Amino acid sequence: MITIEEFKEIQEDQDYKHLGLFNRSGDPLVRFNSTNKSPGERLEIIEKRLKSPTLIDSVYILKAKNNTQKDTLTDDYIIVKDHETMKEINTSGEIQTLSEHKTGVYNFKEGIELNSKLIRAELENDHLKIRIQELEKVIEDLEDQLKEAETLGDEQKTPIQDFLQETLKTAIPIFDKFMELKERKIQLAEQGATQTQQAPENPEFRNLNQDGADILDKKIKAFILVQDPETQEYLKQCYNSSNTLDGFFTMVDNYDQDLFNNLKISLNGGS
Repeated sequence: MITIEEFKEIQEDQDYKHLGLFNRSGDPLVRFNSTNKSPGERLEIIEKRLKSPTLIDSVYILKAKNNTQKDTLTDDYIIVKDHETMKEINTSGEIQTLSEHKTGVYNFKEGIELNSKLIRAELENDHLKIRIQELEKVIEDLEDQLKEAETLGDEQKTPIQDFLQETLKTAIPIFDKFMELKERKIQLAEQGATQTQQAPENPEFRNLNQDGADILDKKIKAFILVQDPETQEYLKQCYNSSNTLDGFFTMVDNYDQDLFNNLKISLNGGS
């Protein structure tokens, strides 16, 4: 985690073109600047927004990128508000956790470590909840399409039926991870670290948004982008115009059966 002042130094080096401020749930507080606004102007607005008394959390996410395309992955920085504090330090150098359920006294190092672990788990938990909600919608859609495909029988099997069952399996690790984090949160709370006002130091936090619900969409887009320009343009038109995944795969199958077979291999984890 860093302060907004520390991010300014990073911005001087990285020179990001677009900046935005979000809360831990991913809701925008200051949206990305357009090409008509400079990143410097947007950073001033973000800094001013962070000083607002209405922002009661101690950590926020500053997202940075270099173009306005929606599928561009952002570099995420955990910004901590300077004036926030989560603990009261007494005159003996010990730290008192602010908990409604436990009032144990810890030394400074123990208190920091416990709170850091809990906050890291809760931040990951918040992001996984969002991914799980999105993933549940994808699973529901895939299950509906699978049921429709199964009713057609072996003689009328649709192109999507071959890999739907494999795709559904990718949801299981996400739910397992969520339950593991939930258990970690309970265990840490029992140790007395119940506050959630600091950000994690885990650098992998910035890439959590790559996991989970958008895996199928990313695989399809990745496959399209490695084709030759003519094929790529055709696949983009099919993907954007089709109302269902089944419709998209049927169009690809009718266009070029070899191309469709390569797409199935790619989506099922092949090279």
